[in-house]
Amino acid sequence: MSLPQKRVTLKMIADRAGCSVAVVSTVLNAAKGRTIVRQALRDKVQAIARELDYAPNFASRCLKANRSRTLGIYDSPKQWHSYSNAYEMTLLSGIERAVFERNYDLLLLNFHQNNLPEICENRLKDRRIDGILLLQCNARQKWIRDLLKISPNLMAIGFNEEYPDLNRVAFDNREAVRLAVRKLLESGHRRIAFVGSCIEHPEHDAQIREQTFLEIIRELNLQDSFLFNRKNCPNGISEREPYCQREGQEAIRWLAMLPEKPDAILCYNALVGGSLYYEALRMGCRIPEDFSLVVIDKPGLEDLGGPQIAYIDHPLEEMGYTGASRLIDQLESEREFEPFFQLFSPVFIEKETFCRRI
Repeated sequence: MSLPQKRVTLKMIADRAGCSVAVVSTVLNAAKGRTIVRQALRDKVQAIARELDYAPNFASRCLKANRSRTLGIYDSPKQWHSYSNAYEMTLLSGIERAVFERNYDLLLLNFHQNNLPEICENRLKDRRIDGILLLQCNARQKWIRDLLKISPNLMAIGFNEEYPDLNRVAFDNREAVRLAVRKLLESGHRRIAFVGSCIEHPEHDAQIREQTFLEIIRELNLQDSFLFNRKNCPNGISEREPYCQREGQEAIRWLAMLPEKPDAILCYNALVGGSLYYEALRMGCRIPEDFSLVVIDKPGLEDLGGPQIAYIDHPLEEMGYTGASRLIDQLESEREFEPFFQLFSPVFIEKETFCRRI
């Protein structure tokens, strides 16, 4: 069995080149200091390093720089969150591209969604990671404040609420609803229904989307519009059950009983819309002949042969890329950063459940 080759050190290169270790470190590791190296010696050191197949010691570099060059990722545990979902996977695609370009690594802090947020604190305190990308967290999670006391190097992606000192990348929920309603009105729809959340404590995004719909109704005087939410849901829905699916089912049953039925339905998220779609088909509805259906967020089963539902899309990959890039900028800067915030605009994706009535 062959023995492993001895690791090439800076001293070995220095001995071959006839110079000091400081010179070699300046040339190969971009070490900061007062050492000035003439070009001929620089070329000689680099040639010897290539000949000996020198590779810098990553651990030593990190120790000297006091950085691990690793970002942690934490996805807030919820029943519909998973790294296998299209939402998280698209975010991760953008994040991965950013860290690859900047020569950083990623450390997954939770997967089965049973790890407590303390794992984020521990990894930061141990300096195992330099910063954390928080996916789908919200201001109710008080542990975020505790994390900020340990390190300012946090970036919350998909975080729409105001939160002092926290870097945030968010989706423009208000413009998403306005865009959807605008597209429906332009295509001849006049009786638009909005399906909101029916649980006791809706997510912040769900609340903003519903509030925006009500604002549009008042602004445009859309008297034939409908709102379905907890106030008129005939059956109670608990947060401990698959409530989005229940909301879609209850919504279409309620809307079907109205004397004047909507010619378009806008759902506050894609899970609700998918459930409403299948329940409507079971009830004998024709989509989009009876009503156009639009959802906010990309339907998860679309790429697997599921229904082609019209939707308002997030630029998720761009959001992930921007969040990771700006966090690395903060880590590598020697000046103090102001909290970063960027709002991303929605895009309307027309599919089979959308039709023009004029």
